[in-house]
This record gives sequence, structure tokens and C-alpha cells, in this order.
Amino acid sequence: MRFGAGRLAADAAVEAALGDAECAVFDWMRGEEPYKFSLSDHTDRTVDLFASSSTLAWWLASAVRAARRRARDLTAEHERLAQAWRRIEPQLRRIGRMAQPGTQ
Repeated sequence: MRFGAGRLAADAAVEAALGDAECAVFDWMRGEEPYKFSLSDHTDRTVDLFASSSTLAWWLASAVRAARRRARDLTAEHERLAQAWRRIEPQLRRIGRMAQPGTQ
């Protein structure tokens, strides 16, 4: 664990930040991990802001967010679903990019 890639990268990042006199804040980004709390003296909670131009767009976006949340929960609970998701996710991303105007 002492020599894991993530640990070495985090140590190097903190060391570089401490060595920079102009660095006053180190942003650990999102996610509540024990190591982040052990190396921090202050925590700012994040908030997601969702806005919409119409009620229909709001409901559709809300349904998509809820479905993604549920899928994430299910794959966390069931390894076979997680394996299936890892197999189909690249294709879903490709389809999503194709559906966006001006992209292929």
C-alpha cells in the first residue's frame, strides 16, 4: 500500500504544493475518501446545480440522472451487473457521441 501508484502520486502532488510558496489551497476534488480527510484541515462540500429552460427538459434530465444513479447503485451491489456494464459502456458512449449534433 505504501508504494501504490495512487499513494505515490498523491504524495508527489502534496509535496509539490507544499514546496510552492504561492499555493494556498490543495483541491482534492470530489469524493469522500479517508486519506483526503486525514490530510486536510478544512472541507468544502460540493453542490450540483441543475437548471433547465423548460419543464419538459427538466423532467427528462431528472429521469436520466435518476436512472444513472440507480444503475450506479445496482452495479455497486451486483458484480455480474458491473461486469456487463463494463462490456457495454464503451458502445453506449460511442452512441451518445453520435447523437450529439456536430460530432461523430
